[in-house]
Amino acid sequence: MSELPSDELSIAASGANPGRRGAAAQARRARTFTATSAPAAAPIAVGPGEVDRELKQRADVYPRWVARGKLQQSIADYQVRRLEAVKATLEWVRDNEAELPSPGSGGIG
Repeated sequence: MSELPSDELSIAASGANPGRRGAAAQARRARTFTATSAPAAAPIAVGPGEVDRELKQRADVYPRWVARGKLQQSIADYQVRRLEAVKATLEWVRDNEAELPSPGSGGIG
C-alpha cells in the first residue's frame, strides 16, 4: 500500500469522511450523534470483536463507495490500516491486562 499524499493524510488524520458531503448530511449525522446517550463502558475483551465487525462492514461498503467516486481508494486503505492498528492495540491490552497498572494507581513504574 502506498503512502497517502499530504492532503489526503490531513483529511484522514482529521477524521473527516470524504465519502459524504454536504451540510444536510452533516446535520443528520450531528442529530444522530447528539440524540444518543454517552457511549457505554465495555470490557476491553469486547473491543477487538467490535472493531472486527466494523472492518467487515467497511470491506463490504468501501469498494462500492470507491467505485461510485464517493471515497478515494488511498483514503479507504488508510482508514482500514488505522482500524487494524486499533484492533491490534486492543488485543494487546486485552492479552496483557493483568500486567497493566489499574486506573488511578499512579502509572507504570
